[in-house]
Amino acid sequence: MTTTHKKRRPSRRTRPPRIYMVQATRAIYIDFENLPFEQPSLLGYVCEGKWTIAIIEPELAEAATWEVPGGTIIACTADRMLTTIRNRAESELRGVCAWSEHDLRMIKRIYADQPEKLKWWQDNLVDIRPQATSFVRRYKYPVTPIMDQRTGRESTSHQSVTMAALGIEVPEKYGRGVAADGITALRSALTNVDSIDLVDDATKDKWIATLLHNRYDCFGMAAIMCPVTRGPGETLLSSKWLMDPYFVPFEPYFPFISAFSIEDPPHAEWRIDAFASEWSGYNFFYGITYTDCGWAITEFHNYGSDRQAMIPVETSPDLWAACQRAEMENLAMGLVPSYGWRSSNEI
Repeated sequence: MTTTHKKRRPSRRTRPPRIYMVQATRAIYIDFENLPFEQPSLLGYVCEGKWTIAIIEPELAEAATWEVPGGTIIACTADRMLTTIRNRAESELRGVCAWSEHDLRMIKRIYADQPEKLKWWQDNLVDIRPQATSFVRRYKYPVTPIMDQRTGRESTSHQSVTMAALGIEVPEKYGRGVAADGITALRSALTNVDSIDLVDDATKDKWIATLLHNRYDCFGMAAIMCPVTRGPGETLLSSKWLMDPYFVPFEPYFPFISAFSIEDPPHAEWRIDAFASEWSGYNFFYGITYTDCGWAITEFHNYGSDRQAMIPVETSPDLWAACQRAEMENLAMGLVPSYGWRSSNEI
């Protein structure tokens, strides 16, 4: 008697989803903070360089009255914050990303009895770790393992390892381990005082460090996905993604069009001569001109004897970055409306 055996179909491993340049640029990056084996205390997210963090542990909600550098802080339920993120993702057609499966585990705890809400996150939350670590291996970036505090073994899967490999710096006081310290310290302090205003400065500093740790983690994911999706050496646009929460952004100054809005072209027709007279003594300056082709960065040269040239350098520029460059290089700056290209031969 011959026994026949059914052949088993080979198992198909599901590839983790990949995100690409535009998706990475527009994505919402989320990160929970919690003590081991506990419900999350904080949920932060960053989108388009703007960071928001929610205190979702009710006992710590009073701390929302303290300002946080480099972002916005609120106190609300975890469900409300997750719903806010989901609604934005759906209405603006954005992806939602996290590092590892940790954040999805937190969401499973939050929505343990709400399977319909949980399903959306299971279907849509993208774990970027496999794609990021694969990129690091492919381009042979140097990787230094760290000790996993939970398992007690060396690990290269932590976000901080990938950030270090790609040269994304995080101040030590906002690095690994500070999240638990801040949450624990604030819990303890609030049990001994009647008001959040009576919490000591040392505890408050630990708490702020915890919040900024979350900010660096959220920004760090965006910073990682920039070279991963654009190519080695690519970095986030610093004029939009300010990694340093204490950095005060440059406010551009336009000396003689003070009420002018940079988003719209001016209505008045300013002549080059009129603009140049405001900068008498300069034989060169850097400007932003509105042309038939849109905004353009221009260089103004005064050769004397009424020989003045405004030479287009770049069309559709990043205006904010242009303002920063002008400030850093100590160049005269202004807005000049013109109509069509003007070359040195036409002036």
